[in-house]
Amino acid sequence: MKDQFAAIESDEFAAEANLASGLSDFLFQIKRSNAFTSLFRLASESSSAAYAILSRVLRLSKLSIDSRYENPFDTAVAVYLVILARAKPELAEIAATHAYHLQNSWWARKTAAQVLEESTYNSGAGSYSDLRDYQDSHIDFSCISGVSKISHSIPYDAVGGSGVAKSGSPQISGTK
Repeated sequence: MKDQFAAIESDEFAAEANLASGLSDFLFQIKRSNAFTSLFRLASESSSAAYAILSRVLRLSKLSIDSRYENPFDTAVAVYLVILARAKPELAEIAATHAYHLQNSWWARKTAAQVLEESTYNSGAGSYSDLRDYQDSHIDFSCISGVSKISHSIPYDAVGGSGVAKSGSPQISGTK
């Protein structure tokens, strides 16, 4: 997994993924990567690999960065959320609560907002419409479960104007 983490966290990977003009394009870009495919396969086949990805998200979310610049792990954290959302949805919600607050991020925050919004509004059976509505759908976000209740704050503009602003910060109140 070290090789996949290194590839996904590289400047080259971020530069290529950041060519995307929207979430659908971003998802299309990242899923074409061998590192994405390989790490997704590992997470799908092994709970310990999925937990290693969750652990990586939690660790990266706690790092302090130079606030004058983009978070160097923004793209990587978003990729890890996409992988978890498909491979182990119950872990994606946990990761998203941390990724949503990733300092100076764009993709991680948008991806986390989508995960949290869909899981909340669909009571654990989210459609992940924005995350799966792109042409070549190797990622199926149709089955989300694991956290029984989650409340969070999603600014209206964080989900492309379709979100509902709520007060409070992400809190997980239990697991299924």
